[in-house]
Amino acid sequence: MTNQPAPRPSLISPLLTAVLFGFASGAVGAAVIIAMAPAPANESSPAAFRPFQSRPIQDSTAVPAVVQAAVNAVVEFYPQKTLGGDPLIRSYHSWDAAGAGITLSSDGWLLTRGDVFPSGKNSARAAVIAGKSYPVQRVVRDSYSGVAFVKVDAANLSVRSFGDDQVLSIGDHLFALDADRGVRRTEIIAFDAPPAKDANDLVRSSELLHRMILLTELDALPGTVLFTADGNIVAVVAASSGSGTSAVPLSSFLSTIGGVLKDGLVARPRLGVSYLDLSRLNHPSDGQNSRIETGALLAASPDGKKPAVAKGGPAAQAGLRAGDVITAVDGEAVSGRKLLADILSTFAPGNSLKLSVRRGSQELSLDVVLGREDGK
Repeated sequence: MTNQPAPRPSLISPLLTAVLFGFASGAVGAAVIIAMAPAPANESSPAAFRPFQSRPIQDSTAVPAVVQAAVNAVVEFYPQKTLGGDPLIRSYHSWDAAGAGITLSSDGWLLTRGDVFPSGKNSARAAVIAGKSYPVQRVVRDSYSGVAFVKVDAANLSVRSFGDDQVLSIGDHLFALDADRGVRRTEIIAFDAPPAKDANDLVRSSELLHRMILLTELDALPGTVLFTADGNIVAVVAASSGSGTSAVPLSSFLSTIGGVLKDGLVARPRLGVSYLDLSRLNHPSDGQNSRIETGALLAASPDGKKPAVAKGGPAAQAGLRAGDVITAVDGEAVSGRKLLADILSTFAPGNSLKLSVRRGSQELSLDVVLGREDGK
């Protein structure tokens, strides 16, 4: 029997957020809107300046007051300093920040981007929250969305509520703290993958998120969160460039938060394929009777770094081959709006699925048991 996918996240009210987090960790701040009063400096740790006070709010007439208050819950990550010596040298300064994030729970779980913590250097970071520094104890990465969950030893931290990224539309405005520590307004311009730089970028992984929120250019630290006009969190900045800013939507990692707060673990399903989204490929035609093909064509990347089917993985064990086209997963069609990775992310490790596959002129139905990919 095929397991049914878990329901996709929907709008989460502040009360439900508090109940969910309280159940998962027992330590999440239940109050959604808490006065963000400055915390006294921690005398046992290096000095920490509150970098978001270093310059005035930008475009303040266009920034709602609740958003200006929300930035007080922003976390910034720095190379860790040591005690003693020159107070200027041992202090945390805004120009040294490696990334930003937000508090998830009152007992010290934080959210940011995984690339803020280079592999093997987790312990070399400190989190600065409301003027107080905390050594990072643990980093758990979500390989699918690219976010990271960070643990510090803290209590009574203020938290913000979540919004619903699935009701956002092109043209909506979001707000974030920019790299100069001013609140900036940005506009949603698309919901898509960042533009491909070469043919290798067109080859997607079944275990990586590709559909992101694309915004007008925002000079922001990686891991910076995006707020709606009512101060709710809906996304995390992934990268900024001259062509704009990409952000990871909240819904792509929302289902993992409960497990992180409860057990400190992220577990994602794994199929183990690389593919081309056929709806994105422009094929030669005579302009007559042409139609857009859909499905996930299993293909290796031109540089050879991404195999079409991972050796020994769940897809290989199910009999999938390079050149196969996955057209549906458990009856849900694979298309430009519902990419293979998007559909697979709604299932859990160990689920049994039925894949509809086109192999040449044949139409096949293959059973596969999803593997497990753990956050590290």
